[in-house]
Amino acid sequence: MLRRAIRLFGILLPALIGGCALPALPPASPQAYSHISPEAFAAHVRFLADPALGGRATGTRGNAVAARYVAEQFAQAPLSPAGDDGGWFQKLPAGYQTDDHPACNVIGRLASPAGPAAPTIVIGAHYDHLASRIGPDGNTEIFPGADDNASGVGVLILTAKALASAPGRRCNFVFVAFEAEEIGFVGSRHYVQHPVAPLARTAALINVDQVGYVRENRLFMVGSLLNPVINRALGRVRGRAKAGLSIVAIPHSNTKGWSDQASFARLGLPTLFFYCGQTSYYHTPQDTADRVNNAGGAWVARMIFEVARALDHDFGQAPQWKVGVSPEKAAAREGK
Repeated sequence: MLRRAIRLFGILLPALIGGCALPALPPASPQAYSHISPEAFAAHVRFLADPALGGRATGTRGNAVAARYVAEQFAQAPLSPAGDDGGWFQKLPAGYQTDDHPACNVIGRLASPAGPAAPTIVIGAHYDHLASRIGPDGNTEIFPGADDNASGVGVLILTAKALASAPGRRCNFVFVAFEAEEIGFVGSRHYVQHPVAPLARTAALINVDQVGYVRENRLFMVGSLLNPVINRALGRVRGRAKAGLSIVAIPHSNTKGWSDQASFARLGLPTLFFYCGQTSYYHTPQDTADRVNNAGGAWVARMIFEVARALDHDFGQAPQWKVGVSPEKAAAREGK
């Protein structure tokens, strides 16, 4: 279905980014950009896709190791913990827990000087992948999940560190490494039912999935491109801010079950989904760190950092009614 959307709509808005006359944002500080590099991206992907983690399936030791790693990286950014009981982890319902390795989202917050009433932008990527299994030859097959989705988590971490070094933010940011995407978007569905910032003040979600195999410098951006605030913000991201990428812009509701953005889009929240396309390595033992385009992953992180800055600029000055969903709808959708 996503491939069909790309075929149908990928040519409609090729100039959406950079096609407006709005003034571009001034560059961020050198310190912010210093956090984004091919080497840093590669280090995160190598750790998360290490066969020793066994594929990071929900409820496994490797999954728990990955969760702790993300929490450590969030702390280094530095973000503030925003999970349960003042920690980094938001536990999922009991049906997804094991005695030794509880399933959880990993959540950090970057507060705005404007305070909690300011809009919130959520940036997410799922960190789980698939369980190992016995192959036809009787040997254990491990699914490292380098592209899906160690690459997205690498971008999430780099973006968090860069934004933490960018002063003057107008919005609050929440960074979520979602759990259990592979078994039905469980982590993102749990988050929207138990958000750490009110949905009524959530301006947008940026979701990153499968960005490790950048080919022909192409990055797909799918979602609420016709939202007036998002459209205006994206018009500021051009030139060097695009990091040399060719952006294929696809307006779409994002309610289809492609990745975690669906959990937000189905509640009427604006979403942007960044994706580099599926490959023959998808959900196979061949999705390994050595195949990932590390330079391309850094380009994606730079691009998403610039998009986040632009959204921060424009949502930070948007009227309240343009942010998130109405308090009444949010309360109804949260079951309150």
